[in-house]
Amino acid sequence: ILRAFRVLRLVNKLEALRLLLSALAASIVPILNAFFVLLLATAIFAILAVGLFAKSPSEDYEDPVEFARFSMAFFIMFQTMSGDGWGGIAREMFVIFGPEYKPGIMAFFLLFYMLVPIVLVNVVLTVFLDEFFKAADMQKIERAMEEQTEGERGSKYKKPLDPLLGHLCKAEDFSSLVSEIRELFGQLDLEKNGEVNFHD
Repeated sequence: ILRAFRVLRLVNKLEALRLLLSALAASIVPILNAFFVLLLATAIFAILAVGLFAKSPSEDYEDPVEFARFSMAFFIMFQTMSGDGWGGIAREMFVIFGPEYKPGIMAFFLLFYMLVPIVLVNVVLTVFLDEFFKAADMQKIERAMEEQTEGERGSKYKKPLDPLLGHLCKAEDFSSLVSEIRELFGQLDLEKNGEVNFHD
């Protein structure tokens, strides 16, 4: 089983995949907020369905099992949201409740289908894409700033003596500059003869 997680090593090697996962993690909170609104609307319609369709108005038909309790009603509403066979459930309700209830049943299912699957699901997707692209742009900006900083560090010293001159420029006054030069001269004078040549 642990071997299956070795695929995660690709995250460190593939920059695009790492960027994708980082942006996805940064957009989790807004997505959860939008998804909570989606579930709340589904729960409200499930409660309404239990109150409206839990009991059959005719003794010739048994009470619909689909809306006998909240858990089943919520599942049916979720099934309706996914578009999986909800038309068959609605037609079954037409038979159980009779033609006089048909307009109300149609209005209930159509209102739910237009509000939740068509509107709120697209809102969740819009929030996801918006936050994802924001997070991706922030990742790219941070990456560009890091590359720029590394480039500036790499190009700070363009000539061989630039590090030496940069160190000497930090001297606060003339006396400290002289002491820095003497110390540097002493380090370069390997033979300790008071002279510095190319060999040293």
